[in-house]
Amino acid sequence: MKKSDRSVNALKYQLQKKLDEVRVAIISGANEKLPQLFIELEYEQKNFEEVYVIRKRFYHVFKHYVLSRSPDNK
Repeated sequence: MKKSDRSVNALKYQLQKKLDEVRVAIISGANEKLPQLFIELEYEQKNFEEVYVIRKRFYHVFKHYVLSRSPDNK
């Protein structure tokens, strides 16, 4: 479980870092870099979303499994 948390946090950090790069490029007027930065930002976002959705599904299934096996529910 901790490995999943670390990978989600690492991907979240990478996504935030790439977003900061885009912001700096916009503010500094580096328009020639923007198309490539947006492609990289989209890639980082997709990676984060994939891992986050997998983790969320795992927690949902695990929660159902634990609750269904709980003696209180019988």
